[in-house]
Amino acid sequence: MALAFAVFMLAGTRAFDPAGLALPMGLWPWLIAGGSGAVQYALAFTLYMKALRRIAANTAGAFLTLTPVFGLAGATLFLHETLSITQAVGAAATLFFVWRISREATTTSG
Repeated sequence: MALAFAVFMLAGTRAFDPAGLALPMGLWPWLIAGGSGAVQYALAFTLYMKALRRIAANTAGAFLTLTPVFGLAGATLFLHETLSITQAVGAAATLFFVWRISREATTTSG
């Protein structure tokens, strides 16, 4: 569905401004884009589904809230973004509560 929407938007952009959108030429940029999508979506989704076989859905759902924490960590480490106090407190709270949820899930199941 998202791919169909992207193709629709691309066609619309080309119709209104043919010279305004420069697409990469050659096969290599398209292979990198496709591989990136496969790794970021397909592999992550597959691993998540495999994890659901071993842990409860509510515990797995709690771990999904770590996505912004990893985004902040990556932006800070690799892009040299500054981390605000609000972001740091939010990340710490997220880590704490995910830890508590996962700890509670292991004590109740075992």
